[in-house]
Amino acid sequence: MLIIWGFRAIARKIGTGVFFCPKCGVDRDYTHQKVVKWFTLFWIPLFPVGKTLGEQVRCDHCSTKFQTSVLDTPTSAALTDQVRNATRVVVAALVKAGDINDPAVRAAAIGAVQHAGLAEFDEATLVSDVGHVDGSHLAPHVAPLAAGLNDHGREVFVARAASVAPAGGLNDAQIAIMRTVGASLGLSAAHLAGILGIASPSASPVAGLPSFNAVSEITTGGGPIASSATPVVDPTVAPPQPPAAWYPDPAGSGRQRWWDGENWTDHLEA
Repeated sequence: MLIIWGFRAIARKIGTGVFFCPKCGVDRDYTHQKVVKWFTLFWIPLFPVGKTLGEQVRCDHCSTKFQTSVLDTPTSAALTDQVRNATRVVVAALVKAGDINDPAVRAAAIGAVQHAGLAEFDEATLVSDVGHVDGSHLAPHVAPLAAGLNDHGREVFVARAASVAPAGGLNDAQIAIMRTVGASLGLSAAHLAGILGIASPSASPVAGLPSFNAVSEITTGGGPIASSATPVVDPTVAPPQPPAAWYPDPAGSGRQRWWDGENWTDHLEA
């Protein structure tokens, strides 16, 4: 009697969720799978043998399989909310470092936040934000965008924020804020200077700035950012903190500084 036996790698579902599919270019449902080697008899898997071969993420729409690191990229919906929240906080910090009594500055700030997708943002909310924002803790609000925005998206974010400057341009305190923003986004000092040099402070606060809800090429994957009705996070409330890790130094040293999950430390990467 001929006995046919062998081994076969079989993927078993261990979880599900929604992710940004790099191939589809939009948010899709996914299946998280564990790949295990099974002993087969007459091509029928009988029992697993050996160690787990690995894990993978399969898009339920296009069936493409990815490494689990694909889940580190935020979904389009989540990225949209992060952009709105970060814009609101950075704009408030810039206004606080400038002249909130200047009607042109207030109008530009409101326009920049509304153009980021928060249509109901008004002057009363701006005044409240300016009264509560802490300009020395911007990095945790901005750093999460670095994983989801491509270079163009980062440039749009910086240019939109800088549009709140009055006709005289950014003052020293505002430039320091923008340096923190640029470092948190992973932009070089030269790249940031180029963006700020191109931005026209005297222009309309939204002139020439594409909307994050309409542009389809600003995410890492190149897909559109879905609109979301989820309210933005109030900047008076501490945001979810990024994990402990090395991040660009918000002090502008050009080196990496250790964030312990709650506060910046004195440790600089050699």
